[in-house]
Formats: sequence, C-alpha cells, structure tokens
Amino acid sequence: MGYFDWQNFDTVARWATASGEANWRWETNDFISSRFDFSRKVGSGFLEYHQWFDGINILVATFQTKRPLEVVIDDGGGLRFNFALALDWHIALEEPVPEMVTQGIGKGLSWRIINSTENSKMLETWPANTRNSYVTAHLNRSFLTKITGLPISELPAIFSEGGILGQTVQAYESTAEITEVAAKIHACTMEGALRSHFIRSQIVTLICLAIEQVVEPKNELSLIRLSKADERKIIDIAGFVDSNISQMISMDYVCRKYGINKNKVLAGFKKKFNSNFSTYVENKRLEKALYYTLHTDLPFSEVAGKVGMAHQSSLSTAFKRRFGQSPSKLRSFGRK
Repeated sequence: MGYFDWQNFDTVARWATASGEANWRWETNDFISSRFDFSRKVGSGFLEYHQWFDGINILVATFQTKRPLEVVIDDGGGLRFNFALALDWHIALEEPVPEMVTQGIGKGLSWRIINSTENSKMLETWPANTRNSYVTAHLNRSFLTKITGLPISELPAIFSEGGILGQTVQAYESTAEITEVAAKIHACTMEGALRSHFIRSQIVTLICLAIEQVVEPKNELSLIRLSKADERKIIDIAGFVDSNISQMISMDYVCRKYGINKNKVLAGFKKKFNSNFSTYVENKRLEKALYYTLHTDLPFSEVAGKVGMAHQSSLSTAFKRRFGQSPSKLRSFGRK
C-alpha cells in the first residue's frame, strides 16, 4: 500500500510503476514536473505530476495494472478536482465515519470533487486489469479564491473545508466542454516547460467549467416539470432527512428509496425550499446541532454523533463556517 501527500510523488510513482527513475523531470523556479512509465511486469501506462509552487498540483494518469493499487491519500485539508475519461476506482475514508457524504462516485466520463478535513485521509483503490485515464488537480482554497474572485464563504458549501459535513466526495456528469478539455490534456505532445504551462492552463479551464456547473447549472432545473406525485415525494424526502439526521444521507440513496431521479430532486428542493439538496441536509444538521448546543449539556462529541458527524472537529468547523463561533463559545454566550 502506498501513501501520497502531494509532496512525495517520485517515491509513490516508483512504487506504483515499479520503475527505477523518472522518464523525464523538469525543475524551474515555478514548478517541478516528472513522469514515470509503468514497468511491463506490473502494467502499462504512466503517471505524470506537475507541482506548482503557488498552490496547485496536477496529476495526469493513464494506466492499467496487473495487480490492484491501494494508496492512502492525504489531501492536507486541500480540495481535489478529478476529471475522468475512464475510471474504475473505489474511495473511502481510511477510518470510515458516518458523516462522509458520497453523492455518487461516478465512472467513465465524469468528474468529482474530493474534499476532506485536514486530519482525514482517503483510502483509494484501483482494481487490477481495469483502464483508468484521468487528470486531478489538488489545490488550496486561496487558489480557488484567486480563480473565482470570491471568498470561500460565498461559494457553495462543497468548496469549504471538509465540504458539506466534514468529508465529501461528490460526482457530476461531464459536460461536452469538460470532456473536450480533459482529452486535450491527455493528447498533449508538448515537452518541457511548455508542456507544464499548457497542462496548467487547461486544468484552470477545467476548474472554471466545474465551478460553473456547480454554481450555475445552465438553468436546466427550471425546465424540469414536477408532477403532483413528484412534489409529494420531495416533501417525503425532506421529512425523511428531518427524521434521520443522525444518519448518512446521500442523493443516490433517497433517489432509490423514493423512486425519483436526481434532477427532479434538485429541481424540487430548489422550488420548495430555495436550496439544493446537500445544503438542505447540512442546514438541518446544523439546526439540530444548534438546538443541542444551546438547550442541553450534552458533550459536543455526542452532539456531533446525533447530527451525523462522527468527530467533534467536524462540528466545530461547520459551526465556525455557519455561525462564526465554535459550539463551546455559542453555548457559553447562550447561558449568560
């Protein structure tokens, strides 16, 4: 099993590819780039890495292995965007907790946001004899602020530290534009510094397209018609969320449970509650947590568990983001 923290690419790449040295390596004052091809004895393909010193790291990968690959990935509280042309992959927290939100992992032509708290690590597995082709950008939130021109607090909760409830993997279908740009990266034949700059420019384009898809989903939801039965299902789903706030609740699960597709859930929650589904769930968890904080003497670790957060640190992060204070300070203010 490998361990990757976005600073030790060469070490992990040698282990994964069973190769001795990098096929090529470039170093400048702005970035370090290297590429390792897989040894034929373990598989085929390559791993390529571009570590920029201003807050963004880029991994380009195309491979098929004869043995499963298992890697613990430590994002250090950063945010990951993964854009796949082909992907057969499993992801889970190294120590599974109930508050991890998994809105569909996504395979094939898809992209996803992988967002965890500073102390969380992801165990990621690629099965043997499966084809994987993707590009991943790992960035700190100051880089995201630079791209959008907005503070993190004004972006959807998925972009804040730990995402919606402390650990989040949320998948989306790739648009034609996203697929086209991701394919350009894999088809790039440039070399040296020119290659690194080109790949970086395309990654920034991908991130902008991804943010646009999350923040402004092309008004497609406004075109979705909801029947009376659909609207009743939306109310039922909201009631289910309210009654099961201590459990992990994913979009995929409620869609299966109530026999409704994802777009209708999104459109229904926007119409009924002026909110997307994930934000609605987060708000309900925080409402309940605030009640326990102000009206009971329950330990905060127990409060976290009652609202679907396994760790007190996740509760504290969510409170500071939403209320500007830690749970302990809010409790002390409420008792004065």
